[in-house]
Amino acid sequence: MPSELNSLYVPAPNVYVVRFHNNTIVASECVHLIPELIEASKRAPITLIASLPASTNSIHRSMVPFWLDQMLHKGLRVKAIGVATVSRAVKVVVSGFSMAMKLGNMPIQAQCAPTEAAIIEWAKSIEPVPGGGGAPPSNTPSFGSMPPPSSPGGTQMSTRF
Repeated sequence: MPSELNSLYVPAPNVYVVRFHNNTIVASECVHLIPELIEASKRAPITLIASLPASTNSIHRSMVPFWLDQMLHKGLRVKAIGVATVSRAVKVVVSGFSMAMKLGNMPIQAQCAPTEAAIIEWAKSIEPVPGGGGAPPSNTPSFGSMPPPSSPGGTQMSTRF
């Protein structure tokens, strides 16, 4: 069951940590977390942290489209993303995700740190990005108006170093 594979906890107001408990980081293991995250983000944009096992060296290609879809189409309001990792491949994915959000007219802050404690400290110190933290108004043309990533013909990628 997915809840045995990862968990969610709140170490500070509006800071949500997803702890992955194995090296297979896939979207299907995050689905059960979404309702709580969306509900929390209705009050204020949240900072979302992924705490990965130290040996993680890749992110499954399902993750980026899944989280983009949650933020661009499903109402998950995120002001920043932090990832506890030492993997160069994961850092590249986080950077690319941040760029995709900027192109979608929803800029967010993104940061990686080697430990969960360090990334939580960063999360506690950040301020919201102007214009970030939620889906753009429906009349705003943007990347967010594209079909969800699950649409046929979409491009998927996997990064592994």
